[in-house]
Amino acid sequence: MKRFKVILLPTAKADIQTSYEWGCRVWGVRQANSWSREMYKECKERLGSMPERFPLAPENDEFPIEVRQMLAGRYRILFTIKSKTVYVFHIQGAYVGSTDEIL
Repeated sequence: MKRFKVILLPTAKADIQTSYEWGCRVWGVRQANSWSREMYKECKERLGSMPERFPLAPENDEFPIEVRQMLAGRYRILFTIKSKTVYVFHIQGAYVGSTDEIL
């Protein structure tokens, strides 16, 4: 099976960091660390093998490159494939919680 190199671009790493910081406040540092490790692992493992199996993102037509998406729990991971490399550029989390947390 063809393996792909997976690179998380700075924007994706910043997305993970932002979610990690939120997780520290809401879940605690231990669970946030576990979540962060799992997110990196999912990206590397699932996108490292057959990333073409994931569908095009709804906003694909807005870009000059092919944009695909992978769902991981409540997160949507946007990426593109070039040759044997997957570039992850955005990890978008769905907001779950009360409105009191954002006020």
